[in-house]
Amino acid sequence: MTSQLRIEVSLLSGLLFLVASVGGASALDPSDKCLSSKLKVAGKYAFCRLKAESKGVKKSTPPDYTKCDAKFAAKWSSIEAKAAGACPVTGDEAAVASIVAADTGLVAGTVSASPRFLNNGNGTISDVGTGLTWEVKSYLDSSIHDIAQGYSWADAFSVHVATLNGSSFGGHDDWRVPSPMEMLSLINFGSAADVRGFAEFDVGCLTGCDVLTCSCAFAQVWGGDRLWTDRTNPEDSSEAVAIRNDIGEVVEREESKNTSHPVIAVRGGRNSD
Repeated sequence: MTSQLRIEVSLLSGLLFLVASVGGASALDPSDKCLSSKLKVAGKYAFCRLKAESKGVKKSTPPDYTKCDAKFAAKWSSIEAKAAGACPVTGDEAAVASIVAADTGLVAGTVSASPRFLNNGNGTISDVGTGLTWEVKSYLDSSIHDIAQGYSWADAFSVHVATLNGSSFGGHDDWRVPSPMEMLSLINFGSAADVRGFAEFDVGCLTGCDVLTCSCAFAQVWGGDRLWTDRTNPEDSSEAVAIRNDIGEVVEREESKNTSHPVIAVRGGRNSD
């Protein structure tokens, strides 16, 4: 089992364990009661979606999530209505549904023999497991996609992502800087001795190649540079989290927001329609 799959399965298992732990407590206040109920419903939703995936495989048909989605939505609304404002967070149905769908989709995609990544031929790569779409990176072609181009953390948003959105790159204007977990989803943990980016992000990286002829998110910088994420260091607002491969070990490092690092843009998945 890959580390990424272990992470996803662990998240689901931890969710169910937390449900059991919270659910067994006595004299829950209204806030905790709402939290416990939501965790239980989210866990059942994840199980329902994976079960739908299994049925789809058996019948050789696309998975049908209709009943899962409807039941989840009804249960979630009912919990919030009964809580009458006591829930720690309200109106989070869509966000939680998106997270569960992405995580269970990654589990299904990981255990499937089907290709996980699809090059769309327009400078983007889709991850059918997570639902994310990634910017293809070029190498030394002086374009906005050039992996050799570094940005301060602020410019990763205001220059790189803003340029992609302003030109509706790949037909979309909702590109963003990825989260640390989204960046880690691009790492192949299949071999502890050779942790690296997936092959689809390391293709034909010759000087001057563009996003239609190569894919260089990791070929030139992996093991040498860091890639920005959208996360500020909670202990020091002058720093942000970047992802780096240090001699085969993938780590999150806090870097000064004024330092220069490449960035790969993403869209879809948990944070977009």
